[in-house]
Amino acid sequence: MNHNRPAMNAWPKTPRWVVATVALVIGGIVFYLLRGALMPFALGIAVAYLLDPVADRLEGLGLPRALATLLLLLTFFGLVVFAVLTLVPLVVPQIAELLREMPGYIRRVSDLVTATVGRVSAFVGQEKTEAIQQAATNYADVAAGWLLEILRHVWSGGLALFDLISLFVVTPIVSYYLLRDFDKAVGSVATLVPRPYAPKVTEVAREANQVLGRFVRGQGFVALLLGSFYAIALTAAGLNFGMTIGIVSGVLSVIPFIGSIFGFVVSVCVAIAQFDSWVMWVVIAGIFVFGQFVEGNFITPRLIGDAVGLHPVWIIFALLAGGTLFGVTGVMLAVPAAAVIGVAIRHTVDHYHTTEFYRGEHPEPPRSDKAAADD
Repeated sequence: MNHNRPAMNAWPKTPRWVVATVALVIGGIVFYLLRGALMPFALGIAVAYLLDPVADRLEGLGLPRALATLLLLLTFFGLVVFAVLTLVPLVVPQIAELLREMPGYIRRVSDLVTATVGRVSAFVGQEKTEAIQQAATNYADVAAGWLLEILRHVWSGGLALFDLISLFVVTPIVSYYLLRDFDKAVGSVATLVPRPYAPKVTEVAREANQVLGRFVRGQGFVALLLGSFYAIALTAAGLNFGMTIGIVSGVLSVIPFIGSIFGFVVSVCVAIAQFDSWVMWVVIAGIFVFGQFVEGNFITPRLIGDAVGLHPVWIIFALLAGGTLFGVTGVMLAVPAAAVIGVAIRHTVDHYHTTEFYRGEHPEPPRSDKAAADD
């Protein structure tokens, strides 16, 4: 009998990095295939992060976690329903009218550019002037179609996004169970981590959780403040659709850069078409410049601080990559996901700085017994 034959149930030893890589690839594939069903869960996670500190405080006061969760969610979604029922009758007709009027606004901007180019034709020559005018007209038509298509896509996607099933059924259920059982779920997952790596994994997970919590709560409050300011300021300035543009800009401000860029471009186009005075154009543009200045220098540093810790270029890249791969859901999740990845990368780099390879140290090879005996 051959006693050297390996046991039939013995598993081959696989390097840990291979297992981790395969797990990440499989997780990424599953995430991509299920991207169409992720939005209610993403909203539920955001609501849970938003309300978790309040739930912890109520639990600390002696209220059972399940009851605290139920009361918080009933209050939160009650306020959401009230806001939707109040704002939708005012905003929806204006959005529909804005979509109809936007191509005309952009053509007005094109005419203004063409007239401006005509005034300087004496300096650049007639031939170059005609070329510039033609290019301006062509680009204006393309921009009009492009912007209109984006607005329609966002609008139709928004209606699909906040349909009754997702908003009133799936998202509250996800929020409830996450908010109630979050600590238990974290504890269960922590028991699966190999014991030698448990302290480091716990440290990284705790930091990532803090980053996500600060970002979700801070960015939500920033969006509320900016939306209120833009709506009030644009309406006070007399801009057509000012309240609607302000509200939509505030909602989109949960995604860095997107809300301000959208509001600035649309409001300036409307201002150029509505007002004949360049002073009003400057006033409308100045509202967004002022809002971004205050938000970037005072509000965000106080509410979010360095929670994300990402360079603006990487935030833009994350938004583009998330939108390309997962659409609207990817854009919403891009910055939080990039922030969590940033936490993991920072810890990886810190560990790399402690390695012998980085420090240039080369440990001596083990000496044989014969060499030791010769000594």
